[in-house]
Amino acid sequence: MPKRYRGLAFDFSGVLAPLDLHQTAAEVAYNTLAVAKDDERYRLTKAEHARAMQLGTELWSITRGLLALHGIVEADAPLDHPIVREAAEAKQREYALLIKDGIPPLPGSVGVVRWAQKRLHRPGVGGKLALASASPMSELSPFADQNGLEFDAIVGKEDVGGNVKPKPDVYLLAAGRVDLNPGDVIAVEDSVGGLQAARSAGCLAIGLPLNGEDLSSYADIVVPSYDELRNALDTLLVA
Repeated sequence: MPKRYRGLAFDFSGVLAPLDLHQTAAEVAYNTLAVAKDDERYRLTKAEHARAMQLGTELWSITRGLLALHGIVEADAPLDHPIVREAAEAKQREYALLIKDGIPPLPGSVGVVRWAQKRLHRPGVGGKLALASASPMSELSPFADQNGLEFDAIVGKEDVGGNVKPKPDVYLLAAGRVDLNPGDVIAVEDSVGGLQAARSAGCLAIGLPLNGEDLSSYADIVVPSYDELRNALDTLLVA
């Protein structure tokens, strides 16, 4: 009989909420820096912003990657480099303005989570649902509350310090908080780093490439849409 999993963990940005908010905030911030510094190297294209999301899983590493694309800092510059910090803080300010009225969910994402929530939380099933992300708790908890999502554990970047994805800490901690072995947890991710973190932790890693990235070499299973994700979970989660 195929294995059935009692735990399910969702990533946040790119799986439940749109990544393009981050890209828009970065574009505005970097264009502003280009004018303020009279340095056109800060003007990065949409393609470069999208590519930078593959260079890390949290603000500081993504910022360093963006700056390194045009030679503003070295690719191995310290994450607390003053130029990295300045650009990261500028992006944070723009992002805060974009989400001041809340972070909108990706169409279809909340429906899948609510379906999984009902299935795992049925009497006698004992399933667990987690949100495991490199995003801050200031985004994760309000998003769950605003959309009526009941996670048994929410793990954000504050919980793991610098040990963000692709390190496995976020999934190890999420599994521990719901009293499950990581091998009994399915992780749903949209990025290479996130899938590497999930597999390193021992979770079954499902790739959801909503941004068009090829995840086939990093995921145990790849699904192209929320409908296909629900179908896959229907065969994998405890009945």
